[in-house]
Amino acid sequence: MPSDIDQETIRVVPHDPAWPELFLSETRRILPVLNPFLQQLEHIGSTAVPGLSAKPIVDIAARVESVDYVEQFVAPLAELGYRYLAELVAPRCHYFCRGAPREFSLHVVDDSTDHWIRWITFRDRLRSCPDLCREYEELKRRLVASSDQQRERYTYGKTDFIESVLSNT
Repeated sequence: MPSDIDQETIRVVPHDPAWPELFLSETRRILPVLNPFLQQLEHIGSTAVPGLSAKPIVDIAARVESVDYVEQFVAPLAELGYRYLAELVAPRCHYFCRGAPREFSLHVVDDSTDHWIRWITFRDRLRSCPDLCREYEELKRRLVASSDQQRERYTYGKTDFIESVLSNT
């Protein structure tokens, strides 16, 4: 089922050095909700890579003891302005977002999927390889220009590149 986030304008903006601080301040807000189930919290996605242009949405990954507890987070996160979109991205990857337009995306997973490892590995590879980072940025800009604002087309267009990076680690 399409979500209203599918209707958001896709735009890639120059890196904002404030993104890491936005991540930290937002994690201070959500941390009390995710405890005691939280195992790890990370800034992921392009806003977590210094110098990389990105969609201006700070992605937060939360690894919890079990996603079976996610229902306990829905109401308290809603009080903080988060909407729960369930398993929008993938099975056992629970998605919350805040802002209109979106400013924050919160992905909640446990060790039953490989999402966590893939997110961290991809982020770290981009952080450590400027050439790879530039290549990814160029790809994203081309996709924005050619995707006709179709989020699925934009997202799918990055898949081969991401898989290539992950297979070469």
